[in-house]
Amino acid sequence: MKFVEIDETKLPIITIQFQAFSPNDEQFGEFLADIEIVYRNHTGVVLVYDGRNLNFVSSKQRIRLGKWLKENKELVKSAIKGSCYIIPGGISRLMMNAVFIIQKPEWETKIVKTQEEADVWVNWLAEK
Repeated sequence: MKFVEIDETKLPIITIQFQAFSPNDEQFGEFLADIEIVYRNHTGVVLVYDGRNLNFVSSKQRIRLGKWLKENKELVKSAIKGSCYIIPGGISRLMMNAVFIIQKPEWETKIVKTQEEADVWVNWLAEK
């Protein structure tokens, strides 16, 4: 079972929908491989990470994501205008902020609570 589903039907906006389960390390690795493919295949896109169904992600996996972002910073910068994270829960928002403490993004980033907030921000950024 995949941890994320990627929707590229509304380019330049790409939505990455997290599934409602906690990934094991293999599923988390597949997620990183999948998003790397997205970054390699696109330029000028805005990513929406939809975490409304996001379940627990271990501290080991959050650290792995932070390291991945650090190692792939130039790839990400060359591919995207920015990324928006829909995270309604306070604890999950805290975890996402922890990832950004490990590696602060060098592109436009926004964490929001609702799809509506995300739509406004990503459409603004996509038109910028």
